[in-house]
Amino acid sequence: MRELPECYAAFKMIYEDYMATADGAIPLLVGVTGHRDVAEPHVDAARDLVTQRLQQLARDYPHTPIVVLSPLAEGADRIVAEAALALHLELVVPLPVSLEQYRRDFTAPESLEAFDALLAQAKASFVVPTPSGPVGEDERYTELGAFIARTSDLLIALWDGMPSRGAGGTADVVDARIANTEPIDWIIVSRNGSANVEQHISHSHHMPEPSTWSRVDEFNRDAARDFPSQPRPSLFAIADELAMRFHAEQNRALDCTFACIAAAVFAIEGYELDVSLGPGTGMPSIVFLIANVISFAAAFFVVAYARSKRFESKSQDYRALSEALRIQRFWNALDLGGDLGALYERKHEVELEWVRKALRSSSRYDVWRGERRGRTVQHWVERARDACEAWVEDQERFFNRAKKRDEAKVQRAHRASGLLILAVSILTLALIVNEIAPAPVHDVREIILFLISVFAAVSALIHGYADKSAWAYHAREYARMSELYRSAGKELAAMLKPESQEPEAARALFRSLAREALSENADWLLAHRERPIEMPDT
Repeated sequence: MRELPECYAAFKMIYEDYMATADGAIPLLVGVTGHRDVAEPHVDAARDLVTQRLQQLARDYPHTPIVVLSPLAEGADRIVAEAALALHLELVVPLPVSLEQYRRDFTAPESLEAFDALLAQAKASFVVPTPSGPVGEDERYTELGAFIARTSDLLIALWDGMPSRGAGGTADVVDARIANTEPIDWIIVSRNGSANVEQHISHSHHMPEPSTWSRVDEFNRDAARDFPSQPRPSLFAIADELAMRFHAEQNRALDCTFACIAAAVFAIEGYELDVSLGPGTGMPSIVFLIANVISFAAAFFVVAYARSKRFESKSQDYRALSEALRIQRFWNALDLGGDLGALYERKHEVELEWVRKALRSSSRYDVWRGERRGRTVQHWVERARDACEAWVEDQERFFNRAKKRDEAKVQRAHRASGLLILAVSILTLALIVNEIAPAPVHDVREIILFLISVFAAVSALIHGYADKSAWAYHAREYARMSELYRSAGKELAAMLKPESQEPEAARALFRSLAREALSENADWLLAHRERPIEMPDT
């Protein structure tokens, strides 16, 4: 694992915040919007429906923390918050204004008391910052609704279906959610009690995508299994460790598969040699056949076991997540803004949708931490210089080392395969000589044929192993990325010189670099999807 070096002081506070708030699990965020004046006869029924929905999420994704985002306003916000706390789910409170100012909204003493009681049970609270600087109080409430709409993985709306009475109302939040085709659970309530409470879920906008959140839940299960103690490492550290662990399992499975096939080849060729040499060679021929069958069966078992445990797909998925989280740390530290997951190309959406969701959900406190950072241009330039060293230069060195490592593997494989083919050629010439002038020893021809078959098969297996491992592809991509980071580092160094600072140009280059890094990582995953662990063709 390559954590941020301690020497980068400008990142230290941000990184410590990351370690303090990231608990190694990817949460499913449930937002709430709705009326403050939900009809009293409908409150209990609405709470029951919310409870059922939250219970369903907990059943479907038992290893995933369900985090409810509720500003704790009267009515809908508190109904959902109370249901969440009754189920022992985590509550996070985003606020439109400072806590002191927000408490003034609740003029009735019992309402303020209820707010304080719920807030005391929350995991955290933070003021949602506005992207365009200071704004009026009404705009802050609008920003709060927009934040919940874009942050939630599921939005629960307790709404009568009528238009908003003011800017940023429930209807606006729901419309924003539907416009982005995000999951929404609409519970129809009345403001005056004239209609029965019922639940309506649109056929297009419903529960979070099962295929996406099942993969998230699987990651959380692996994280909890391998890192059971509390506090657990950061999400990035866990994803990185799990990726390496499953990659090692994948390599062992690949090694075992090819070793079993090689043993099967030796066994069948040994059988043919034994039959050719005749009886009396010291070992029953059937032993070779049994060894061949056992070797093939072992290879099939290893492949089936590796697939059932999903070593390969988990290695690829968790590496994609860890690399995206690595980039996200610098993205957040440099305040580059926007959704990092949106930088993935369209061709990557299906395979990496769960990573996009994980990035968004795992950064649930980034806005809160962002308010504590320095906002001056000079502070940003200092962080950017540190990022050049901690990210850009570090990645250039990493890719350069990786390129040399895999180039050496390719060369060794080619050398070994070439030597075996050379040996086959020499043995073939020896066979020709033996045909022209037969050797006095009768067994020479059979032994030469045995060696030719074995050497040719082993050469093909080496070639197949190198192809499955994709060393040549890796070396090319590593060389490209090393050069990309090298050139970006030179440009950033020029942009961040004290005498000629260009912070906006540097921001644009950092964004472009993040896009390239995500694209490379996604292409790597797709390339390996085409090389699954399977029985060699040889």
